[in-house]
This record gives sequence, structure tokens and C-alpha cells, in this order.
Amino acid sequence: MEILGYIGLGLVLVGNVWMLVRGFSESILWGLGMLLLPLVGLFFLFAHWDKAKHPFFVNLAGIAICFVGFGLGADSTQAVP
Repeated sequence: MEILGYIGLGLVLVGNVWMLVRGFSESILWGLGMLLLPLVGLFFLFAHWDKAKHPFFVNLAGIAICFVGFGLGADSTQAVP
């Protein structure tokens, strides 16, 4: 099930890049702020919900898939004494 975790990581990456592109499409300052300062992306999410909701949900889906994929994979890789 580790492949599911890697698919989730890929979705997280796609969501983050998509959000960054949306920030730069709004203005150069939003994009640079999101790139350099950690909480600016959260402010962008609330200030521009109509533009940021799809990348946000892709990111959330990726995080959920990561937890499921790596969580299920962890059970099968435990060493038996």
C-alpha cells in the first residue's frame, strides 16, 4: 500500500504548485509571499476562496490518501520476532 502513499504525496505536490500558480496569477506579491512566507498561503486561501478552493481540496485529498497509504503500509512492514 505504499504506492497509495506516494500517489497522495504526488497530489499534495500538485495542489501546492497549483495554489502557488493561483497566487502568482492574482499578483506577484501574493505569489512571492506564498513562496517565501509560510502563512501567506493560508491568508490567500481565505481572501481568495473562489480561486483557491480547488487546489486546497486537491491538497486535502492528497493528505488523506497519504495517511491511508502509509498507514496501511506500516502494518505490513513490521518485523516479527
